[in-house]
Amino acid sequence: TTKKNRSSEQITCIYQKKVVPLRRKGFNKNSITMSIERGSGGSLIDLHKPLNVCRASAGTGKTFTLAAYYVGLLLSGVDYRSILAITFTNKATAEMRERIMGYLYAISQGGEQGFLARAKEFMISQESRVKSDEVLQQRAGECFNAMLLDYDNVQVQTIDSFLQTLLSGLASILKMDVGLQTELDIQHIVTTAVDQLITVEMTDEVQRLIEDYLMVKLDNDTRWDMRKSIREMAMEMYNESVQMLEAEGQIEFEAEKIELWRNKIEESLGTHPLRADIEAQLAVLANYEAELATIPNGKAVLTAQQNIRTSLDTPKEVKPNDRFRGLTDGQIEKSVKWTKLPQPALEAILRATELIRQYGIIYNTAQLTIAFSRDMQLMGALRTLIQRNLTETNCALLAQTANTLYKALKQGDADFILEKVGIRYKHVLIDEFQDTSALQWRVISQLLRDILANTGNTVLIVGDIKQSIYRWRNGDWHIMDALGKDETHFQNAYNPAFPPLRRNFRSSENVVKFNLGLFKYIIEQPEWSQQERELIQAIYGEDYTEETIDAFYQSDKKKGGIVRFRAFSQKGDEMVFDMFNTI
Repeated sequence: TTKKNRSSEQITCIYQKKVVPLRRKGFNKNSITMSIERGSGGSLIDLHKPLNVCRASAGTGKTFTLAAYYVGLLLSGVDYRSILAITFTNKATAEMRERIMGYLYAISQGGEQGFLARAKEFMISQESRVKSDEVLQQRAGECFNAMLLDYDNVQVQTIDSFLQTLLSGLASILKMDVGLQTELDIQHIVTTAVDQLITVEMTDEVQRLIEDYLMVKLDNDTRWDMRKSIREMAMEMYNESVQMLEAEGQIEFEAEKIELWRNKIEESLGTHPLRADIEAQLAVLANYEAELATIPNGKAVLTAQQNIRTSLDTPKEVKPNDRFRGLTDGQIEKSVKWTKLPQPALEAILRATELIRQYGIIYNTAQLTIAFSRDMQLMGALRTLIQRNLTETNCALLAQTANTLYKALKQGDADFILEKVGIRYKHVLIDEFQDTSALQWRVISQLLRDILANTGNTVLIVGDIKQSIYRWRNGDWHIMDALGKDETHFQNAYNPAFPPLRRNFRSSENVVKFNLGLFKYIIEQPEWSQQERELIQAIYGEDYTEETIDAFYQSDKKKGGIVRFRAFSQKGDEMVFDMFNTI
C-alpha cells in the first residue's frame, strides 16, 4: 500500500498479518537522502584491518552510515543471517530495521542513488563493486524479499536482548531450565524477597544478622524504615560495578567465608606491629610517671598516656571524639615549650600520640569492614532467596545477564557459544558504543575477538565519546577511546583509515558554530596539564576554524539558527556567571 503527498512517500507491506513499515515520512525513493562526503568509488573496508571504528558527532548520519554498511554487505553477497546489528534502545532497533528494509526496496526500484553510492563504499569485494546498478538493484530486491519473508530473524537487536539470546541458548550448559524467561522488574523481585526474609524465611542465623544490622542503624539513624533500608541495600547488589567486582572474585557473599575473613581481621588488630611500637613508648613513659605527676604539663602527659592505654585495650570505653587521640593538637603545638619535662618522656608521648592515631585509622577501618561484613552476610542470605525464587519461576534477571555470561565464558568460547545458540555471525555492527558498560564489553569483546580471527569477517563500531551519558549505569567511554591503542583493544585488527563523521545534517550554522567554538574554548584553557589537554583534545577536538566551518554543516541548506544559553546557579556563584559571560 502507498500513501503519497507532495514531499513524501510512505510504503507499508502487510505480510502474514505483520505490518512492516518500509518508508518513513520524508523519504523519497528518487531522492538523495544525504550528501556523500566520500564518493571515490573505492571501499572503506580493509579485510586485513577488519575492525572499523566510526567516531560520529551528533547529527552526522550515524544511522545512515550503519544502514549503508549493512546494505553494502548484503549487496556484496553476504547472507543477512550472518549479520548482527546491535543498538541501544528498542526505538533505535525499530528505526534501523525500517531504514534497512526501506533502502533495499528503494534501490530495487532504481531510487536512493545517493545511498547506493554510500553503500558501495562498504562492499567487501571488488567484484561486487564493479557490477552494474541493474545487477545491484536485482540483488537488493532479492534481499528485500528474503528478509521480508524471514523478518523476525533479521538480527537487529538491543544489546540487552542480544545478551538474553545468548543466555537462553546456553541455558542447558549453565544448568538452567529450557524456556528461561527474562524478569525486568528487579524492584519487585527484591521487595518480595525482603518481605519473605523477615517473615516466613526468618532463621536463627538471619535473625542474628538482622539484629546486628538493627543495632548499627539505631546507633546512626533517628528515624528509618527497616524494610526500605534493607531493600535499598539489596538493590546495590545488582549495580553493575558491584557485579563486576563479584565476577572478578573481589566480593564474597558466602556466610562461612565472610565469618572466617572477619575473624582474621579481628585477630590482625591484636597482633598489628603498631601495637608493639606503642607499647614500647608507653613503657618509657611508665619510668617517669612519678616525676611527671609533680611538674608543669606532666599531668597532660599522664592523661594522654591513659587515653592511649585505654584506646589500645578497651577502645569502646573511650568516647568517640577522644578515642585514639593521645595529646590534643593544641598540646602538640605547645610541647616545644615544655622544657621542664624529661626529654625521653616528651619524645615518648609525642611518638606514642603519632602511632596511636595511625593505629586508630586501621582500627576504625577494620570495625567498619566488620560491620559491613555482617551486611554482606545478610545480603548473601537475601541473594540466595532471590535466586531460589527465580529458579522456581524459571526466570533470570535482566540486570544479571551480562554478569552470568561473563562468569560462564572462557577465552576461545565464542564460536562454540554462537553455534550452540544456533547463530553464526560474520559481521557485527554496534551503535552508540560510547555507552557500552564495562561488563557488557567483557562479554562482547570475547565474541568479537573470535569473529575477527576469521578472514573475511568485519566489525563496525559507531559512537561519540562526547555523548556518553550512561555513567550512572557503568557506561564507560574509555572503552571506545582505547580501541586500537593496544592488543587488549584489538590493535592488530584496528583500521586507522576509517573516516569519522563530522558534517552535521541536523543543525543550522549558528548551532554548529556555538558547539564547535565551545569545544575549542574548553581545549585551550591554560589550567590543563599536558596529559589532561591531550585527553580533552582526543574527546572534543574537531580541528575546527572559522575558515573550515562549511565542512561541519550543510552550508547550502542550514544557514542561520538560534542558540539560547541560560545559566542556573545559586545566588552569588561568581564562577558560573563568569563562565556565562565568557560564552
